Amino acid sequence: MAEALGFDAESAGVEEIPEVPGYEILRLLGRGGMGRVWLARQISLDRLVAVKVLHAGGSAASQWLDRLEREARSMARISHPHIVAVYDFVRLADGGAAIVMEWVASGTLREKWLTSGKPVRDLGVVLAVVRQIASSLAAAHAAGIVHRDLKPENVLIAVDGSVKVTDFGLALPLGPESQRLTLTGTSMGTLGYMAPEQVEGKEVDARADVYSLGVIFYEMLTGVRPHGHFEAPGKVRRNLPSGCEALVLQALHTRREKRLASSAEFLSRLDRCGKTRVPLVLGAVLMLALLSWAGASLLSSGDESVADTGVELIKETGAENRQSDQPIPPAAGESRKVDTPLVELRPGLFAPADWAGRLDFRPLSGVWKDESGGLRSDSGISIVQLLTSLPPEGCRVKIAFTRLEGIHSVALFFRTARGVGTAELSAWDQSFAGFQTLDGLDLRTLPEPPVFLMENSRRYEMEVEIRPDRLRLSVEGRLLQEVEIRGRELGVTYPWSWDSLAKDSTWLGLGTYESPTLFHSVAIEPLED
Repeated sequence: MAEALGFDAESAGVEEIPEVPGYEILRLLGRGGMGRVWLARQISLDRLVAVKVLHAGGSAASQWLDRLEREARSMARISHPHIVAVYDFVRLADGGAAIVMEWVASGTLREKWLTSGKPVRDLGVVLAVVRQIASSLAAAHAAGIVHRDLKPENVLIAVDGSVKVTDFGLALPLGPESQRLTLTGTSMGTLGYMAPEQVEGKEVDARADVYSLGVIFYEMLTGVRPHGHFEAPGKVRRNLPSGCEALVLQALHTRREKRLASSAEFLSRLDRCGKTRVPLVLGAVLMLALLSWAGASLLSSGDESVADTGVELIKETGAENRQSDQPIPPAAGESRKVDTPLVELRPGLFAPADWAGRLDFRPLSGVWKDESGGLRSDSGISIVQLLTSLPPEGCRVKIAFTRLEGIHSVALFFRTARGVGTAELSAWDQSFAGFQTLDGLDLRTLPEPPVFLMENSRRYEMEVEIRPDRLRLSVEGRLLQEVEIRGRELGVTYPWSWDSLAKDSTWLGLGTYESPTLFHSVAIEPLED
């Protein structure tokens, strides 16, 4: 393909440092048939970037670079947490061009997990990585762009573990009005990951990316790429969540009209994987909870109705039956708050008047907007800093919110002497709830972790108690989880990119994960010593 386009493959192997106006080239990061990628410093902003230099000649290559420039402009308009940002497109004096991109100091998905030929052991990692890739494709497809060369080498794993899809160099605009570059007998992409129609040189659409994503999903689950008559992933890897195998196989359908219609549909199906099994577990817990409630009601004069023993009660019951090294039951004497009047330090944020010096409202990620009903997050990974310190005796935080869209986390971040922790609701694809992590252990991986099924457009009140020795999470007045933290290290799971966002001065913050949420109020109360 490089030869057909007039790219000089021989010169691509020469380690001559290119001259790119406005950038100081530092070192070579990688080389491919169509050019080289360099680590560089953008002089004007004094930041590190990745510069992909394409050396080309001939009329076909000139058309290709014209289209790449249009594509780079389109990609530059996309801001997504799982897509490598495109900063600039520079024409070079030798007729080539340079695409300037976000530099991700990491390795590829291939280098991280797919070199041994064995399945990725942690299914949670597989689902998280595939979900982030699908999310990036959904954003690109919504903007009218199809990748066309999705493969593990083009999926970067950042230092914090998050996914960044890169190399849209073979991407094409979607739609009948787009200008397409056609070369007779040329298939663009990477064999093994290309959809059948792409191998045949036919016109492609977003379903080609869905096929490539299906290949990556299958390879992570089984350790091998699907080829010819391949085994269903469930025969290679036992105990797959319900729906996973069907999703993989439908994404890999050779006839694109039978394939999943879009990456958005893939994403929706992925988020439902395994959820059909949850009611079986909840049903058993529900029966026990109702029996317990019925027995208690015979001895009580209260008039609490059966309707009050719904999903939330199930989660509370599940959270109160833990081993000593897991979330523990509440202490006999619940901590009391200090009777200190609260004032509104900023719209929607209430705290003691003498805490004004702790306030430092600062968006760390995403776009936050003040609205008449409160503070609204956007559809990406959104984190906002609220306070720069907390009292040593701890505090209680009450958050009233309504999740407007999406299916993922609403979170409170807090810093203690033992690290930064987070209390989350509706985390990952199983709607897990609780604190994470302790001593490097993600509490969501424990047997029967708390689950909270949140409804969009419904108002909730989340309460988090932060003390030097323990943490408590309640929703709507019901305890979901209590954790002993004395002598234990706290941590935040990798999708939030916390380490790269927050400063040492960040002691309290709010976050949402791809789920726009309206926070009506945040009230912070000091606790007794």
